[in-house]
Amino acid sequence: MQKPLSPEQQTAQDRMASIKAGARPVGGVPKVRIPPLDADPLPGGGSMSAQAEFLRDPTNPLSPSYSPELATMAARERATGQGPFDLLPDSATEDSGFIPGVGSRVSANQPNVRPQPKPAGQLLRPETVQDLEKLGELQKTAEQVQQSEMQKEESQTAEVEKQIVEDAAKQAADLGSLMSEGDWNLLNNPSRRKEIESRLKAMKIEDILTYGEIRQDVPVIPAKCVFSFRSSSGAEDLAVKRMMFGEQGGDQYMLDKFSLMNLALGVVSINGMQLPSHLDDKKRFDETLFKKKFDMLMRFPIQLLADMGVQYMWFDYRVRQLFIKSTEVLKNS
Repeated sequence: MQKPLSPEQQTAQDRMASIKAGARPVGGVPKVRIPPLDADPLPGGGSMSAQAEFLRDPTNPLSPSYSPELATMAARERATGQGPFDLLPDSATEDSGFIPGVGSRVSANQPNVRPQPKPAGQLLRPETVQDLEKLGELQKTAEQVQQSEMQKEESQTAEVEKQIVEDAAKQAADLGSLMSEGDWNLLNNPSRRKEIESRLKAMKIEDILTYGEIRQDVPVIPAKCVFSFRSSSGAEDLAVKRMMFGEQGGDQYMLDKFSLMNLALGVVSINGMQLPSHLDDKKRFDETLFKKKFDMLMRFPIQLLADMGVQYMWFDYRVRQLFIKSTEVLKNS
């Protein structure tokens, strides 16, 4: 077993090991750049690192690795500010060194093209400018077409509203024949209509799809006189007109009977008393059932029938307005 060294012996041994190790550079081994061995020395001399940096550049004619293509591209980049992946201007296609093909406008693919300075103020290619101009024209055309369609829709809506007003006026004239002018003005006036319609519940246009018709209760005098109306179908309207065919009588008689037959199509109940339906089990018009309902309706006093006709006219107008308002909601949503 080796005897431990004394402090003096340990100090001497450490000093000897330090002398044998020698001095080491601080911060790691220095990086020294050496110029290519096959390169001629630079005329002005300089350090090895400086000469190595200069002679290793492939765009330097003195470098053994000199590349004319890379030198041309570097010169183009300095002259035009274009990188290897930038697009060449149109003038480059006229250069004798231009190589046509896919990607021929990319700077890196045209090493033989001389520097092409970009025209002052030109930020986009002419093709891009033309495309943008075409896009602007298409957008302008689309706006004009859209404006024309909107004007067409507004015109059609105005025509529909005008037709509704004309139909209502005609129907009012027909119903007006059932009473004197004074009685007509007494029943059909704006203030009375506003008061009655303020008590109505809103109708739902989707009832047309669910039930095939729209219904509404009209309390003319709350708890005393309530009419219930329904919208009639085209088949019912034609059936009534077919029944009128061949009917003989004066003009006033014909107008009054046709108005009352239309009223029979629309009225459902009076003060909760259900009138017999004129439709069969398959919801189709039945002439026999209609005559039974019409005869029952004709037993009511003419004054009640006149007011019922006014209320049915207003109901029919509200149904038509319901379609127009629903269209406006869909258009604005």
